[in-house]
Amino acid sequence: MKELPLIWISTATVVLAVSLFVGFKVRGSLLGVLIDSRNKMSLSQFQLFIWTWLLVSSFFAVAW
Repeated sequence: MKELPLIWISTATVVLAVSLFVGFKVRGSLLGVLIDSRNKMSLSQFQLFIWTWLLVSSFFAVAW
């Protein structure tokens, strides 16, 4: 149980790196995951990204 925070930090870093990579490949910018269809940064995209990042990384940390 003591290693759970370390596992979560590692999985959160991996999920963040993958998201930045996908955003770069799709939109040409590291923050491409935050850009909506009008080519502007969107608060709703940011909220979706943050919640997905937290939940997916937490799930992987617990599953590990």
